[in-house]
Amino acid sequence: MVGVDRAQYRLIAAQAPEEIRSAAVASIRAASALDENLQQLQQALPEDADAAELMKLNETMREPRMAIIQAAKQNDDARRCARPRRSRLPSGASKRSRRRS
Repeated sequence: MVGVDRAQYRLIAAQAPEEIRSAAVASIRAASALDENLQQLQQALPEDADAAELMKLNETMREPRMAIIQAAKQNDDARRCARPRRSRLPSGASKRSRRRS
């Protein structure tokens, strides 16, 4: 899993088109290797709940990984990876007014 994360970080950091392409290939290759390893784990331990959970978690990560790869190919990965921040304060409240309460 660390290899997949590392490959995704390199992909996000890549700037030049040839860097982006090679990082995208490496990211896909790492994700594929993880898929294969998890499938082998599940075959070896078919009744293991942890192995099944890992398979589910990996499946949920497939779409976001591909979105990062697609955005990187368009050199738009910063926008795609950014998450909007939600304010924890109620509307109309500021940090100062909340501290005084």
